[in-house]
Amino acid sequence: MNYTYAVVQDKEIMQIMSTPFLYVECADDVNDITHFYNTDTASIELKYELQYTLTTDGLEVTISGLPENLNVNTNNMHTMTDSEDLVIEYDIPGIYTIELSGRPEYLLTTIDVVVTEPEPAAGEGGE
Repeated sequence: MNYTYAVVQDKEIMQIMSTPFLYVECADDVNDITHFYNTDTASIELKYELQYTLTTDGLEVTISGLPENLNVNTNNMHTMTDSEDLVIEYDIPGIYTIELSGRPEYLLTTIDVVVTEPEPAAGEGGE
């Protein structure tokens, strides 16, 4: 599908353009980091913050409530969310950054997590 536009100056058509891109008039403060084009409402809107629940258990991080098809990057691991909880297991304790991106209607989200050695099970590692 192509869109056709007339470039106008002082009532005169200066040029006709045909493009596959839809041009949408917007306010001066709109940018691609904080806004997206909502095709359902045919308007530019503020991006949503991701709503999620994060839990850690030893070296394992679980993030619940994420929408599908988000890009996930952490510790040289790349994956995409689906309808299940996102479970990430790290090899060693430390502070890690999880970056969630790729859906135009959501803000880029960066999460810093601290993972620790798991607690030994009862009867293990004791005296």
